[in-house]
Amino acid sequence: MNRLFAKKKVLIVDDEPNVRRLSRTILSKNFDVVEAEDGEQAIDIAKRSTTRCNSHGHDDCPGWMD
Repeated sequence: MNRLFAKKKVLIVDDEPNVRRLSRTILSKNFDVVEAEDGEQAIDIAKRSTTRCNSHGHDDCPGWMD
């Protein structure tokens, strides 16, 4: 897909499967959605990601924001 029209990626982190499922349903219309059950899994996913992460509400993600 052309980068101009590529969807942005969002990482949903929640330990409740129903919350992740609902979030995916809502967000997948406009974003590529990746899910994690907890912070540790989210960090592993973010480290493997080819795109930079933008953390909202958390200051413990060094190197993710410039």
